[in-house]
Amino acid sequence: MLRVMALFRGHTVAGSTRPVVARLFSTAVAATLVIAPLAAGERGSSPISGIEAAIDGERVRVDVTVDSESAELVAFRNIDPITSSTSLAEAVEVARLTPGQVYFFDDPPPGVPTYYAVLTAEMLNDGEPQFVEKANVTATALRLPIDRPFAGIGDPEDAARPVRTRPLPTLNPERSAITGERLPPPALPTPSRVPVDEETHAAIERLRSAAPADTDARPEPHILDTERRPEDLTAGVDHTMQQIVLTAFERERWREAGEHLEQLLSLPLTAEQNSRVYFYLGQAHFNLGNYRRAVMFMLQSSEELYSESRVWIEAALGRLATRR
Repeated sequence: MLRVMALFRGHTVAGSTRPVVARLFSTAVAATLVIAPLAAGERGSSPISGIEAAIDGERVRVDVTVDSESAELVAFRNIDPITSSTSLAEAVEVARLTPGQVYFFDDPPPGVPTYYAVLTAEMLNDGEPQFVEKANVTATALRLPIDRPFAGIGDPEDAARPVRTRPLPTLNPERSAITGERLPPPALPTPSRVPVDEETHAAIERLRSAAPADTDARPEPHILDTERRPEDLTAGVDHTMQQIVLTAFERERWREAGEHLEQLLSLPLTAEQNSRVYFYLGQAHFNLGNYRRAVMFMLQSSEELYSESRVWIEAALGRLATRR
């Protein structure tokens, strides 16, 4: 039988955690030199006499029968049967078994067919891997159920932690990456004003004259019906809010009303009470000219008071757009 020892010469198993055969022969050689599986009578040269893979909970357990306790073993996984050097080149290394170790666990992706092969380190170093069905390679595909969690992912919090021990280098565009010398400023064109021609100017004026007149509509202060029923609110937060609204707020003392309303936010309020406080705070800040804060407060009240708060949000945004 023609061996492919030259393909493996100079490569040791201990030197890599990547598939040990994948990079060792070219496509042309792999197409012509393939090691055929050994027959049952040729097993004597391998200390591995049995392999069994089975699903164990959320993982796969692979047990190996070894005649010699001094053999160092390397295990591979593939989505197709591993019966030749070509298929071994497509496999990934999943475990290394120290002398005396006769099983290992693996975490393949759920639902994907999985085959295993276990080879001795000596086979790989000599370039003479042997593939014997049910002796050192599995013949039946295993599949972890799709509905089970993928043990290979691990704890989501662990997956979110950075793996690198050192941060990536930052790019400094002000200096050369090769010499470190300061780079000249970019040659950007200098903006300049160019007058438009008469036809363009006339078109702009026509568009401006056709636009609707800008109205400075200011919504009227709005007091909710809840505060209009004094007989229903005789104590507690609702009563305090009613007093603020019917005094400082209704008399348009906006700063005073805002200060008292913000003090209410330090109390344990219901969602409905929170919305009412924010609704009045939004109106107070709108009338104080604090349009950004008015929008913020109205947005916080919009879940309970959507229609009422929308009027004030649009008015405040309109003023922000025109910088009033």
